[in-house]
Amino acid sequence: MGASSVRYLLCAALPVAAAGAWDFVFAKEQLPRRREQVRRAAPALAVCAAAVAGYALGQKLLDAWCISGSARYGGSRLQALNHVFAALEEAFCGLVKLLGYTEGALLFSVHGLASVGAFLMLGVSAVLLVRGLRANRARFGALVLVMSAGLTLFTFVLVEGLYLNRYWIPVMTLGAPVMAACLTAEGNSMLRRLGALALCGVVVLSSAVQIRDSMREPEITPARYEAAQQVLDSGLTFGYATFWNANVLTELTDGRVEVVAMRVSEQGVPVLDSWLEIEENTGENRPEQEVFLLLSPQEREQLQTFLDRCGAQEETLADGSILARVSSQHVFFEAMASDGNAV
Repeated sequence: MGASSVRYLLCAALPVAAAGAWDFVFAKEQLPRRREQVRRAAPALAVCAAAVAGYALGQKLLDAWCISGSARYGGSRLQALNHVFAALEEAFCGLVKLLGYTEGALLFSVHGLASVGAFLMLGVSAVLLVRGLRANRARFGALVLVMSAGLTLFTFVLVEGLYLNRYWIPVMTLGAPVMAACLTAEGNSMLRRLGALALCGVVVLSSAVQIRDSMREPEITPARYEAAQQVLDSGLTFGYATFWNANVLTELTDGRVEVVAMRVSEQGVPVLDSWLEIEENTGENRPEQEVFLLLSPQEREQLQTFLDRCGAQEETLADGSILARVSSQHVFFEAMASDGNAV
């Protein structure tokens, strides 16, 4: 999965470390420190050491030994200040969408009820969290959740080019047991019932919506199977497509067709993505072989000038996607280089 996958471990460990450090430094109890506080603070030192070692390994050693750019997240840039408020809005929207909110949903519908429940869940959780921070029993768990949300928000808002949903996942994973602990310790019976109802309601409704939508519009359809078979019948074995289309075609052909992920640049030229790809596949490693681009109608429109330059022959597949055949990989790379967008 690449060295950058270490960030998922850090997503889980950093909030615990931050909560341990906060509890150790700002706890009301004065010296001598309790053993429990020392145990909670210990992960902070371990995570800091792991972070330094991970940076050295990913940014220095792996780039020298293995695939260049394997730890690309370590080189992320700071967000422009004028984008910070837009990033805050996007962060909040990402959280409520993860809770089950759907834009434009009818109020009296499953989507609408899930959307109302998402905001209700957020409000009740905030109240329980504040009360949990004041109590001793659930305090440390609540503090971990606060640190997780805070670190997630800080990272997303200040660092350029990160996508949020997967970074909210540790918050959501921690949220359920912390809320359960807060509910157990909660003395207000009305608030306890409301919290339990909101939690169960959001989970049930959101799950029902996801299952229904996946049944109505599945990722892999008979038309996609037929399209994959058309690619196999064409004799093509190597090509390019956007990330998820590349993965689906590789899976449906059981690896007999190898597809490299790409994206479409603002200039209307394909740019190959080295993330999770074999390094040799992102270069011109089979110059004389005929290759293809698997495109959606929108992507085809964006790449029209490029396809004309390649002399690509187009065919519409069963699922509506476009198979653009290029006479050789060399022609494909030459067309990219002519626009100054070579990989």
